[in-house]
Amino acid sequence: MIQRRRFMAGLGTLFAAPAIVRAASLMPVSVVRPPLSLAMTWDIYLDKILAPAAAKLAADIMEDVLTTGQARFFTDQDLLGYLDAA
Repeated sequence: MIQRRRFMAGLGTLFAAPAIVRAASLMPVSVVRPPLSLAMTWDIYLDKILAPAAAKLAADIMEDVLTTGQARFFTDQDLLGYLDAA
């Protein structure tokens, strides 16, 4: 007689067995790309806003390190101020 545990394990392997299908019967997958205007907007944001703010922040950190020997702690408001100034 078959034990109940082996019977349940056998049923589990039937449900978990991978299906073998032809590649032609699979649904095609397409690549989703953002619209060109969104990509251009992101590039403009990086080049015109974020890069100057990051450069000013890096210059201020370097100035603090050179004058005091240590970098000061920047809060979120300080970092947002760099973005607003750019």
